[in-house]
Amino acid sequence: MGLDIAFSDHHLAASSLEELGGVIAHFSCKTDEPGVAFWAFIRYISENHESILQAKVPNEFAERVSSIYRESEIPDVTLKPSS
Repeated sequence: MGLDIAFSDHHLAASSLEELGGVIAHFSCKTDEPGVAFWAFIRYISENHESILQAKVPNEFAERVSSIYRESEIPDVTLKPSS
């Protein structure tokens, strides 16, 4: 399943998608590098919602993503299925 389908209203409630948008915004505010923000989000999903996605951050992004995690309180999201 592609990321666009996994994170769509076909699978998740609109409120969950909004909360995930907040997580994306959080990571985007912590770096000017879109790739780092993307992999920080993927790490978040892999560690907190592994039923959706499991992935390892590539070595080229690992230290910068870990830095964001050390410097942040990452919002918690409870995923609800779509109705």
